[in-house]
Amino acid sequence: MTAIWISKMTPLTSVFCAGFPKCATTWLHHNISQHPQITSTITDAPHWFNKNYFLGKTKPALTIKKGANLILDFTPHYIFRPQYLDLIKASKNKRVKFIVSLRNPVRRSVSQFNHEHRKGIINIQFEDIFTKNIPWAWNYFIESSFYDWHLENLYTAFPAANVFFTCVDHIKLYPEDTLKGIFSFLEIESSFIPRNLHKAINSANEKNNAHKPIGIEADHPFLIQNMSHLKKLFQPKVQKASAFLGLEIQSLIY
Repeated sequence: MTAIWISKMTPLTSVFCAGFPKCATTWLHHNISQHPQITSTITDAPHWFNKNYFLGKTKPALTIKKGANLILDFTPHYIFRPQYLDLIKASKNKRVKFIVSLRNPVRRSVSQFNHEHRKGIINIQFEDIFTKNIPWAWNYFIESSFYDWHLENLYTAFPAANVFFTCVDHIKLYPEDTLKGIFSFLEIESSFIPRNLHKAINSANEKNNAHKPIGIEADHPFLIQNMSHLKKLFQPKVQKASAFLGLEIQSLIY
């Protein structure tokens, strides 16, 4: 296999993750990238169109597989700004497809907060997002789960036929069916079964960070006392997203 630059790969179809962080995107990338017809960026989330492009950094390298006809970039943040999607749309490669994974928005926001907290990136408490005026935290942890906003941006930039949807609960119950559906959507051999299909990809990371503060746990008093409020906050957003997509995703709120 040979490492080359993404700018040289315009004849291939590009496959992007269009969200959302903490929605099994690492698991999806790990398994999808094993397919012999798919070439992946060396890192699962190169952040080219949402960060490194603006910093003037070198384009991400690819390790090319013989016979591959798709490029995989699984940066889940591209859906958060129309300008990122516009950059993808304006790129030389016009053949683009997206994979979107959803999750209960409350759980997604809490999981992302805990992830950043474990890494030592933030030093606030989860309840501070609601009780104090911290705009960046509200935007980063809460508005990131307003699925209707971000999906509307995606559908404004690209046709619905270019987008495949799944959700964390479905992935957990039917991992093989999920991947078959994705491979069929990508028009590649759908019978391929990745190695370690049933392995939880981030479990080691959780174990290595077991000694670090978790941020907020499911039985935290704030979550218990405010779960009804949180559900009410996200319910209209999920309903709008469901109506917008023409798909039944309201069951995400439970």
